[in-house]
Amino acid sequence: MDASPIRRLLAERDLFVVFQPVVDLKTEKIFAYEALVRTKSPHFNGPPALFEAAVAERCTGELGRLIRELAITECTSHPLFLNVHPSELNEHFIVQPDDPIFRHSEDVYLEITEGVPLSHFHLCKSILREVRGRGVYLVVDDL
Repeated sequence: MDASPIRRLLAERDLFVVFQPVVDLKTEKIFAYEALVRTKSPHFNGPPALFEAAVAERCTGELGRLIRELAITECTSHPLFLNVHPSELNEHFIVQPDDPIFRHSEDVYLEITEGVPLSHFHLCKSILREVRGRGVYLVVDDL
């Protein structure tokens, strides 16, 4: 049986990240960068389609970890904002001691998308407790 497009994308590491600057309005200087996932795969027309496929195949943890690995490798000199899909919280990749977020020399902000605190409050709280002691912040996107 052939692998699904999302499984092939993960196996081939057929994605990349672009970085959007986060500017401090007081100093007008770049404070951090937000890593945004992209792919040239014809099977996915954007990040939402990537994550929809990953949810269906139960591999959001693998996808998220690969994105974090690429972001941390490519942006070594600034704090990073990294998006986390709600389904990834169920897979516990993010709290593993070897997760790339724990190798970054600058601050890391995990950005949980809107609606998550209401539907995954206890899980978010547990993960926050787990990663906060390691210098990682949890922020809510567009609450």
